[in-house]
Amino acid sequence: MRAAGASTPSSAATGEVHLHHTLLDWLTHWRTLWPPLGADDRAALEALVATIARHLLRFGAAAPEDAAALRAELQTRLLASARQRAVRPVALFAALALHALDLERLRAEFLLRAVFGDSAGAPQ
Repeated sequence: MRAAGASTPSSAATGEVHLHHTLLDWLTHWRTLWPPLGADDRAALEALVATIARHLLRFGAAAPEDAAALRAELQTRLLASARQRAVRPVALFAALALHALDLERLRAEFLLRAVFGDSAGAPQ
């Protein structure tokens, strides 16, 4: 992955993805915290990073009405990753990403209610 003009060691594995330099710095540091991993576990974690990076880029460029579909697509990919490797490190991080999606939806609901009142989130 790389930001404009910067690259990380995993760019060949995950494709050319342009992310904010702060996120790239965080990813670089996060990778240093990984315990020694086998090739399969490392590849699975890198694939998870690539999945989330692609989502962030698509989500940032998408129209507001596409947000729910993009989140649902990411949720499907994260669930598949967690289920395919249920006892591997990637399953833990996929589960954390799923929790982050839930928190994002909850935050959006709070925001809607704060701006539009209690009926904003009510089903129509």
